[in-house]
Amino acid sequence: LLCGTQRKTLYVSVQLVVVPTGADSVSSVRQVTVQSGGSVTIPCLYEDTYKNHVKYWCKGDDGQSCTSIVRTDFPQKKGDVSIRDDPEQQVFTVTMNNLKIEDNDTYWCRVEISGHSDDGEWVTLSVSDGVSVDNQEVTGVEGDSVSVQCRYGDSNSQKMFCKIGGSCVSGNSGSLDGRPVEIRDDRINKVFSVTMWGLERKDTGWYRCDAGHLQIPVHITVKVTTTMASHPGLWLGMWLYCAVIKHVRH
Repeated sequence: LLCGTQRKTLYVSVQLVVVPTGADSVSSVRQVTVQSGGSVTIPCLYEDTYKNHVKYWCKGDDGQSCTSIVRTDFPQKKGDVSIRDDPEQQVFTVTMNNLKIEDNDTYWCRVEISGHSDDGEWVTLSVSDGVSVDNQEVTGVEGDSVSVQCRYGDSNSQKMFCKIGGSCVSGNSGSLDGRPVEIRDDRINKVFSVTMWGLERKDTGWYRCDAGHLQIPVHITVKVTTTMASHPGLWLGMWLYCAVIKHVRH
C-alpha cells in the first residue's frame, strides 16, 4: 500500500532520437520511388558545422543551378512540399504529399554556404510502382525488436536494408552496428520483412529499404520504458510526500 492506497507500478516512457552522420558532409537516400497520390519524407543528414546554416530543397539536374522549392528560413512550405530542420539531431527533412507523375525528377538536399559553393546531395524521385513501406515511422522498445515491411515491384531485384550513412544487410541475415538483422523475402506477395533485434537507444535514426537501385527511407525510434521499481529514488520521493501529508493531517 502507498499512502493508504494499493501500490501500482508507474511506467515512464522516454523517447530519445539520435541520428548518426555519415562520412559525407550531407547524405541522404539516392533513388526513391513512391506510388502516385502518395507521400514521402526525405531525410537529409549533415555535419555539425552546418547546424546554423540555411538548408533548402531544390529541383534540377545541377545542384548549383537547381530551382529552390522550400527553405528552412522562407518559405518553409510551398504547395504540397514542406521542410523542417532539427539542428540537435543534424538532419532536415522534406515531406512531399500528393505526388504525381510530373514530380519525377532529380532533387537536392542543399546547405547554403556564404561566400562558397553550397553543399548538398542529390535524390532521384520516381512516382511509380517501385519500393515502398506502409509506414515511414516505426517504433520499438529498448531490448526488444522492430520490424519493417518493404514492398517492391521487381521480384528479381536484390533486397537490402541499410542505415543511411552506414552499412547494409543483404541476403537472409546480417548485422547493423552489432544489431542482428533478419530479412525474409515473400516473392509471391512482393514484400520483404526486416527484423532488427536487441534494440538500443543509439539505433534510433534513418534507415532505408533497397530493391535493386530503388530505395525508400524509414525512421526507427527506440523508446526506453522505465519502471519505478528500478528507480528507488522515485519511491523515496513518494514516501516523503506521504509522510508530509500524514503529518499535516495529524
